[in-house]
Amino acid sequence: MPAGADAQLALFDHIDVQEDLRSITVPTLVVSPSADLIATPAHARQFTEGIPHAELVTLDCGHAIAAERPEAWADAMTKFLTALPVAGDPAGRL
Repeated sequence: MPAGADAQLALFDHIDVQEDLRSITVPTLVVSPSADLIATPAHARQFTEGIPHAELVTLDCGHAIAAERPEAWADAMTKFLTALPVAGDPAGRL
């Protein structure tokens, strides 16, 4: 583990944002790296379950998602963002 990782992991035992997640009302994409030892897939599932209507995408990589899997990360973001309705478009299309 990198230096300081143990202190960062200890924060997960002291910080609880579950109640705050319910107040998120915007479309949300949670991108979870399958091999992340700090923000684990279990954390990502908890976030996704706590945020109303959130979507979860899991990528086969470690903590540095955009650096390790840039094309897969960009594809997930593009797919999510292009599916969002555009304000003022009654059909909700881009």
